[in-house]
Amino acid sequence: MTENSRLAQKVEQASILVTNGMVVTPAKKFSGTTIKETDRADQTVGLKIECNILDNNVVDPGTVTIYARVATANNRLVSNGDAIAFVMDGVTMQCTAKQDIEFTGMGRKISMVWRKLDSVEMAAGLYWVTLYANGHEIGKKSFILK
Repeated sequence: MTENSRLAQKVEQASILVTNGMVVTPAKKFSGTTIKETDRADQTVGLKIECNILDNNVVDPGTVTIYARVATANNRLVSNGDAIAFVMDGVTMQCTAKQDIEFTGMGRKISMVWRKLDSVEMAAGLYWVTLYANGHEIGKKSFILK
């Protein structure tokens, strides 16, 4: 491997956004961005997803699209029937919600709200929420509904 290719590989790794403090909260009621929490499947009307994006001076400043994929324990996508397609590592995937944010290189908090349609069933069980940006997984958190 040449020095240039090693450097390019390091820059590529450094340009991946990193999150911490991810929290997923099932909601039984929304009022703007304020929610009333629940842990019961039959009460869940949506999710609030929050996390911090850490400082990254390698990522070019500008608009970054954050994709949230909500899936059951057996990896079945949960969506309102309008799954959003995006590409990760050359593979087209589907997600539940997306949000554009302005990224300046400085860390920032993000908050996404997904409201499910009445026709979307969320049964009791384990769920995973995975966040993606710029073609990479940037965060993952599970929650359980009773």
